[in-house]
Amino acid sequence: MLKGHRLTFGACFAALLVLLGAGAASAAPVYQEDAPTCHGAAATIVHVGYDTTVVGTDADDVIVVDGGWNNIHGGAGDDKICVSGHFNAVYAEEGDDVASAGGLYNNVYGGDGDDTLDVDDGSSFMQGGSGDNTCNDSPC
Repeated sequence: MLKGHRLTFGACFAALLVLLGAGAASAAPVYQEDAPTCHGAAATIVHVGYDTTVVGTDADDVIVVDGGWNNIHGGAGDDKICVSGHFNAVYAEEGDDVASAGGLYNNVYGGDGDDTLDVDDGSSFMQGGSGDNTCNDSPC
């Protein structure tokens, strides 16, 4: 009778391993983070971290940065730039750009073109460049 229990335990254990292996191969991830977006558009450039220079292209970019002490350059093109964190400097540069910064002590600069700049903190700074610019929904 003892041998029968060992066989039953061994058979159950083997069946469990097969089931677990099959489940792991076909299981979808339980949690999957959504791809980053900025002003409703999928990000083309993403940076997470600190103390880095992020440079856009001459095309229309969607740049998402999460971190601090970064320098973000949009380059030419009509860019969308979204930054979260502290002590970042955003240079929208050429084109009709939309740039937003969430966090403390961020500096957001427009460039040539009609830019829309937004910050969510009074310690941050915005300056429009040449063109018809808005800073937090007011001319700048």
